[in-house]
Amino acid sequence: ARANVEQDQKEKTKYMSEAIRQYDLAISKKSTLSEAYYGKGIAYERLENFNEAIEQVKSAVYNSNENVDYIFELGRLYFNRGVSNGSTAPEPAGETSGEGGEGAPKPSGKKMLRNNDINTAEQIFLQILQAVNNHANTQYSLALLYKTIGENYKAKIMVTKLLSILEDENQ
Repeated sequence: ARANVEQDQKEKTKYMSEAIRQYDLAISKKSTLSEAYYGKGIAYERLENFNEAIEQVKSAVYNSNENVDYIFELGRLYFNRGVSNGSTAPEPAGETSGEGGEGAPKPSGKKMLRNNDINTAEQIFLQILQAVNNHANTQYSLALLYKTIGENYKAKIMVTKLLSILEDENQ
């Protein structure tokens, strides 16, 4: 929490590193504490160490008897690593760069090429939907994944499914 409000990157890193040390202490006392593995994973993600973040969240999933929220986070981490390590296809003729709202990603018009991490994220999200058909975060994440790789028809299907489970416009 302190890292979230800190402006200085060195201080943010210091707080994240301290959190990781505290999670390690908790794990040394109870090696099956899934919450500590999850917390470590999120701290490593904040430090942009996706490889270690994924390993820690895998441990959280294993020690939590496959908690669906941890599984979702694992898929999200694979997606984020896949995007950060991915390459894009050439921009199709006639398409222009788009702009999202404030804070939204600014699409370049280029689509991300599939890679192992993107494929793994997709499989994790699809498995969640097999178990929990109306998992809204997963439907949204799959729509984003498909939009990112240029599979807009699949993105539209996921958005339609997501909208169908909402009770009213206010939600």
